[in-house]
Amino acid sequence: GLDKDGSLLEFNYCIGAGFAVVGTVLNKPHTGNIVTIRGKEHNPWVPLPNSHSALNSLGLPSLGVDIALENIDKFRQQYPDKDFPIGLSIMGHPLQEGEEKLNGILECVEKAVGKVDFIEINESCPNVKGHSDSGLEKRLKAVTALKKQTPIFVKLGSLGNAENNVTLMDGCNVDGLVLLNTQKDYDLLRPK
Repeated sequence: GLDKDGSLLEFNYCIGAGFAVVGTVLNKPHTGNIVTIRGKEHNPWVPLPNSHSALNSLGLPSLGVDIALENIDKFRQQYPDKDFPIGLSIMGHPLQEGEEKLNGILECVEKAVGKVDFIEINESCPNVKGHSDSGLEKRLKAVTALKKQTPIFVKLGSLGNAENNVTLMDGCNVDGLVLLNTQKDYDLLRPK
């Protein structure tokens, strides 16, 4: 989630990162969650220096999948080495619903297959309205039907019932899981 559009690939590569994940990207541009502070619009991001952490409610700001793929291509032209895998994180657009949202995800996957080393389907963003697990199996089967040789990972916000989720992912032909994303249930997690 740090490099939303692939503009930080050279920086990450030059400091020695082993791989990069660009995004999360959407099929169309989106401003994300916006707050106005002193007359200027910002995506909510609050550093917490005493705990070396931060709070965010960015809400998936994205310039769109096309910009991200253009930036990935530009980076690869400049640094053609194969020792820096690049993945693309994809999610349905927060302003879309139902089939339109699924088609937006599939559009991004179709554009990314063969242009990135892996695709991460973001099923975990807690900072967008209307996000739910309903239709997960249908979405994942539609995505993996397009993958060809490009591995598909699924990013979850909670492992939930681990055995059931792993069985579901296996049945959907998912290649791996990314665990866990931004957490909001602090009262449950803090004692653990």
